[in-house]
Amino acid sequence: LVPHPSRRLAPPALLALLICAGPSAADIRRLDAAGGGPSAAVAAAAALPPVNLALFADCAQSSTPDGANCSLAINEDNATSSRTAVESRPWFAVDLGAPSFIHAIQIDHPPSDAPEDPAARPGPIPRLEGFRLAIANRTFGRAVGSGGDAPTYDASVEAGFSRSLALQVGAVGRYVTVEGLRPAQALAIGELRVFGLPLDVGAAG
Repeated sequence: LVPHPSRRLAPPALLALLICAGPSAADIRRLDAAGGGPSAAVAAAAALPPVNLALFADCAQSSTPDGANCSLAINEDNATSSRTAVESRPWFAVDLGAPSFIHAIQIDHPPSDAPEDPAARPGPIPRLEGFRLAIANRTFGRAVGSGGDAPTYDASVEAGFSRSLALQVGAVGRYVTVEGLRPAQALAIGELRVFGLPLDVGAAG
């Protein structure tokens, strides 16, 4: 398990929290039973310092009305953000490239001073609230959780938060999706960081 050279380690304060909150033996058995991969692979990934698996990963979103595509939320640039059009249940998805043990996810509001295109979407950049965050292994995009692919992690965030929200996860998955829960909203993300390590299932036997 070797971190990709372009992927950054979790910040020291968050890293300390993640290491202290690592999964127990019971957690590992639960993840294995859920189809996340051999227990040895999960344990090996859980024991190493997590990196940001979402950085420069493949991604998609439901619409891109003004050029603010999904890659602008996984580039470690706090001056950029991704945005969808105002639509029913917009979504944003990241493909981590392989099943991974995910320690935690950090999601940031878009910067308040990001460029705005009045013709595309008048008014202030929307705050990030009223959304569902899901992790799965076999579906990508809005389809997470359908077709028999039960999410390995599923959480809804209704209320707003200040600048950044950190969620302790402890789950295995390849695809991370953020989906708006409201009938008419724009989904704007400043940065999405997925801290963990890919599972080397083959090496685990």
